[in-house]
Amino acid sequence: MAQLIVLTGPQGSGKTQISAALAKHFQLFHVVDEWDGASPSPADLAALDGGCLAVTNAELSAAEVNGAKLLDIEAAKALLG
Repeated sequence: MAQLIVLTGPQGSGKTQISAALAKHFQLFHVVDEWDGASPSPADLAALDGGCLAVTNAELSAAEVNGAKLLDIEAAKALLG
């Protein structure tokens, strides 16, 4: 199964602005912006060839995304420097 990373944060926090750089950092081939946290399912996103970065403002737990890596916007910004 490919890697799934879910970028979370409030609306207007800059998630979309850094999504391409973050996907490149993790070597993910797909970005799903404005994901609602449910559709497509986390399993569908995790099955995408090359991995996926899902961007959402939904408040999610790791259990809700079947073990995908959750990364909040502040941690993502710090990671990218």
